[in-house]
Order: sequence, then C-alpha cells, then structure tokens
Amino acid sequence: MSEETTPQILERAKDDVSLLEYDYLKHISTLSLVTLGGVLTLAQSNNDLSKQNMIVAVVLVAIGGAFALGGIDLVISAKKKGKALGWMFRWTRTCATGAFGTGIGVFLGIFLDIFS
Repeated sequence: MSEETTPQILERAKDDVSLLEYDYLKHISTLSLVTLGGVLTLAQSNNDLSKQNMIVAVVLVAIGGAFALGGIDLVISAKKKGKALGWMFRWTRTCATGAFGTGIGVFLGIFLDIFS
C-alpha cells in the first residue's frame, strides 16, 4: 500500500490528468475480466439462458476490456514521449466504456429475461 495520502495523489492528478485516465481504464479492464468470469459461470450453471444473446454479451464485454488495455497502452506511450493524449485515446476510451456498458446491459437483459 502506498504511504502517500489521498490529498497528495489528488494534487498530482490535477496537474496530470493522464493519471486519472490510466486508473479509469485499469478499472474497466479489471471489471471486464471479473464480469467475463461471472457471465461465463452463470452461463454454465443456467441452461435456460439464450446462447446467442450470451455470446453477444461476452463478446461486448471482452471488446470493452480489449479497448481498455489499448487505451492504457496509449496513455503509457504518450507519457513516455511527453505528448498529450490525442483523438485516438478519446475514441478508445469511449469504445471501451460503450462496449463494456452495452455488454453488461445485454447480460442483465438476458438474466432478467427481457428478450423473450
């Protein structure tokens, strides 16, 4: 655990927004892995769920995680080069969030039996 207190970290983040972007995408990628594990576990334990819709949910969550990892790479590359985050990063972050959220929505729809 870091010995720095939260206010010191927040002060650094105010000066460098890429730290917040990195953390955000790190959390999205972690949530994608956890969600994939949960979705696949529930898919195996419940045979009543639609296989086609379940595949859509899994693919969307996986795409969200992949975009998040790509965004993390863009943050690291920009930081190493001393450049600002460009349009590609904003596009990647939006796709990561959108795909992950849509995948969660599809899964909840399947699980709550909205699509039948």
